[in-house]
Amino acid sequence: IGTPVFLESGGRPLCRVTDLIIDPENGKIAAFSVSPANKKLISPMDIRAWTNQIVIRSHDDIVGSEDLLRANEIMEMQRPILKNKVYSQKNGDYLGKVYDYVVHSELLVLKKIYVAKSILGLAHFDGRIIPYKAIYEILPKKIIVNTDAELFEEDKDDQKAFEFGRA
Repeated sequence: IGTPVFLESGGRPLCRVTDLIIDPENGKIAAFSVSPANKKLISPMDIRAWTNQIVIRSHDDIVGSEDLLRANEIMEMQRPILKNKVYSQKNGDYLGKVYDYVVHSELLVLKKIYVAKSILGLAHFDGRIIPYKAIYEILPKKIIVNTDAELFEEDKDDQKAFEFGRA
């Protein structure tokens, strides 16, 4: 979010990414929003490159939300990732809210979510990194995750770094 969007031919940034529309069914990016209220979108198929900037071919790649049907359906479902509450599937424990997430820039899929409890939204504590494969379901007002240890094995080093404030 905040990544500038450029044309392949160069020049000044056209706009900035304001949100990612992520499909709650499969974790794929359905669209990049480049306007308030998600009125203007860029399809992932129109992205030529994504590093510290997004490159598109032409102005025509920025379309109205009604032109991207799946993205429109996802927005109507109102199942956000960011700021959504997270609960354990096993015992229903509240784990915190999603305050950040990581997307694979080549595959354009959600990789992991960063979850923590907070005091007045200011100080985070009891943080954890949850890999996408541990997400059981994304609902309008909560995300349910499977907290089984084997799902977290590959992210052990990330989790340790996060716990010690190095991530």
